[in-house]
Amino acid sequence: MPSRTRIFTPCLVLLAIFVTYLCLGALIFSRLERPKEEAFSQELFRRIDDFLERNECVDLEDLESLVDVIISANEFGVSWSYHNVTSPSSWDFWSSLFFTTTLLTTIGYGHVTPLGYSSKLFCLFYALVGVPITLLFLTMFMTLLHRLSNILYKALDERIGKKPIGSGRSDTDLPVRSLHICIIVTLFSIFFLILPGTVFLYLEPTWTYLDCYYFIFISLTTIGLGDFIPANDYSTEDWDPSYRAIYQTLVSVYLVIGLAVVLLIVELFVTIPQVRSKLNALYGSDEEDDDLAARPVGEQQELSQIPYNNAGYSSMDTNEHKISETAELVHK
Repeated sequence: MPSRTRIFTPCLVLLAIFVTYLCLGALIFSRLERPKEEAFSQELFRRIDDFLERNECVDLEDLESLVDVIISANEFGVSWSYHNVTSPSSWDFWSSLFFTTTLLTTIGYGHVTPLGYSSKLFCLFYALVGVPITLLFLTMFMTLLHRLSNILYKALDERIGKKPIGSGRSDTDLPVRSLHICIIVTLFSIFFLILPGTVFLYLEPTWTYLDCYYFIFISLTTIGLGDFIPANDYSTEDWDPSYRAIYQTLVSVYLVIGLAVVLLIVELFVTIPQVRSKLNALYGSDEEDDDLAARPVGEQQELSQIPYNNAGYSSMDTNEHKISETAELVHK
């Protein structure tokens, strides 16, 4: 068994790195955003003063109460524009479907939230059951994509040429795995970053290139800040409701598939033998999985399903051995 020092030392080092990274990020964001916040606050107070000077009959307390109501409505996804009566509902079926997708995938943009007590209670139980189901589905879908990617891996392995197992295969296997991952990442960049970013740029006129790729990154990493929401700034005059419904549904499908592909890339990366050995050393575990990691990608899942005992033999082999011994005793 690994010693306690071998286990706790990497944990303490990672904890120090994590806390330092948190503090560094907080410092940078504070330096970048605080001046803008102060400038925006000064502009806001100036405009309030100008409004009160032009409208002396308006009471400041009444104005603040109205602003509180507007802010509360905006937080719940209710349109506060008095003249924008054509604003689409945030809780029609297709908008609700987009909400449940972001809820169960834990993206959680927060652009709309349950309004009533009963809906909040339902949301708790719905997510309690739905999130594990979604994670299970994403895992199974990622496994399917993994099997499809194995076809590409085997083709690359045959083209580049492989050595027999035990003759320095891991040295040859690393370039194959690296090329395999590079191709998968390239395809992911084309079909899940570049093309969707171009579509969002065309369909969202207020978004810039940076906004589009910022939204994609925030979504596929399940951060979900909610500052950019597809089809959120459209009224029924801009888009037909059926077009908006199709758009939201396609975005939901894109998010689910994109998350599965992200899981696939992570899975492919951690199965590289050199990466796995480093992770084993970092976590203080024995390197008993190095031989499994050095095998072709297609063989890993099959081998990982066979349980092994402490002696290193498959439990299947052990049971067969016990059955043969029992048969010999009965024969005697």
